[in-house]
Formats: sequence, structure tokens, C-alpha cells
Amino acid sequence: MALMKLLLASFVACALGHGTPTFPAMRPNPAMAHPPYSAPYGCPYCQGDRHACEDWSKKCSPPTPCMRATPNKTVPPAAFGRYKDVLHPDGHPWVDENGGQEPMTKWCPGSTLDLRYFIKADHNGVWRWEAQRTDGNETEAAFSNITDWRWANNDPNTRYYYSDGHSPLPAHECISAGEHDNETVPWANNIPHCRNEMFAETTFTLPKTLTPGRNVFRWYWYGGMTPEGQRVKGPEPGLFLSCVDVMVEDPKTCTPTTSSFSMVEARA
Repeated sequence: MALMKLLLASFVACALGHGTPTFPAMRPNPAMAHPPYSAPYGCPYCQGDRHACEDWSKKCSPPTPCMRATPNKTVPPAAFGRYKDVLHPDGHPWVDENGGQEPMTKWCPGSTLDLRYFIKADHNGVWRWEAQRTDGNETEAAFSNITDWRWANNDPNTRYYYSDGHSPLPAHECISAGEHDNETVPWANNIPHCRNEMFAETTFTLPKTLTPGRNVFRWYWYGGMTPEGQRVKGPEPGLFLSCVDVMVEDPKTCTPTTSSFSMVEARA
């Protein structure tokens, strides 16, 4: 029993190293529904769970396409604890207020959508969006990339903020790697925990060729990796996955938008 408790504690500590999109709301993961987090949603920074990739000689793949997160559900704002009410400079909450509601998100192909995310413990690396048409039984092989790889913490098309949600992070600097509080060092891709507890916002554009109907979109964050697919020693070489179910509308009958916030009413 003592060994089991020790292993569970270690798992919780590792799982805390995750980040997740906060807008749009992602699938919840019941595997994280253990103390000290509130059931049934568990750790708010662990959506999609984590999977370490220590063996660099092998391809690192998740054990399941969405790490056993629950289809057709989304994480409610309350799961983010003290971060649920943090406001973006535009006045919108960083955390999707529609999370936890039943209606499925609707997106129109060709739209340029807002993405906001929060990273508790930064493992550097890169992220991209992937998608597949699904009947609820998604497979790893069916995912297709819909964006290129982007740096998780140093992308020129992304804006970064401290955990207060409104103070900009300094460009091209690490704020968590110094020996003293508020010390900064030049950004480098081999620095672990370069930008802990940060919010970030960017956009991505949906391909016009998406197949209408039920799709699953996956935010795939690969720690310790470059956009060219080269492994980097230093940050944790982990996979962090977050999935969201979306009803892709027929491009013949829907109108592309330039902001997810103008599509909120489409969720009803």
C-alpha cells in the first residue's frame, strides 16, 4: 500500500507538468479524477494526460489517440480553480465560459480561430493542431495535420502573458530559468521550465477541405522537440494531448469567421 501511494504521488507530480488549451474548452480526462483535485474533472492542467518519451530511438506515440479523455464532454471553468476568472486584456475570461455545457462546438471551414492556452510547467517544445472525421472511434492513423509545428513558448505569431493574464512576458526571454525571482535569461530551446505558469494566445486557420460532420481536433504538444522534428536534451521529452469534439459545418451553407468569439452563439 505504501508503495502504491508513492507511485500515485509520483504520477500526480508528473501530471502537473501539463498545459492545455483554455479556449476552446477541451475534453475532460477521468483518469485525472483523483485527490487532491475535484472529481470528476481532475487536474486542470492534465487534459489528455502525459506520456514520457525517454527512448529516443523509437517513435513516441500516445497509448490512445486522445489519452482516454471523455468524448462529447468539455472541461467546465471551475476545474481551473483560481485561474477560471483570470481575464484577458480584451475583457474575456482566458478559460472558455462555455466549458461543461453539452452543445457541441461548430466550426466553419476556412475560419481563422482563436486559441488560448495555459502552461503550468513549461517543457519547451512545439505544438500543432490535428484533426480527423470520426464516428466516435478515432484512430491514431487517421489524424491529419492542419497546422505546422509552432514553438510552445517562443512563437512570433503568439502573445504570452504572466499568470495574471494581462502582463506581457518579455520577448525572447526565459522567466523561470534564473536562480532568483524575476531573473531572466535569453530564450533557448534546451531550457526546461523556461516560462512556467504562462497564458498564451494565437490563431489558427481551418482548412477549407475539412469534411463536414463530426470531427475530433487534437492539440498535440511535444516537449523537448524542434519544429523540424529534432529532439532537444534538457526539457522533458513528453507528449501532451488535448482533444475537442467539433461539428464541422458544410462550407456551402456556413460563413467563415475571423474570431472564435463571434461563433459562441453557434454552440447553442
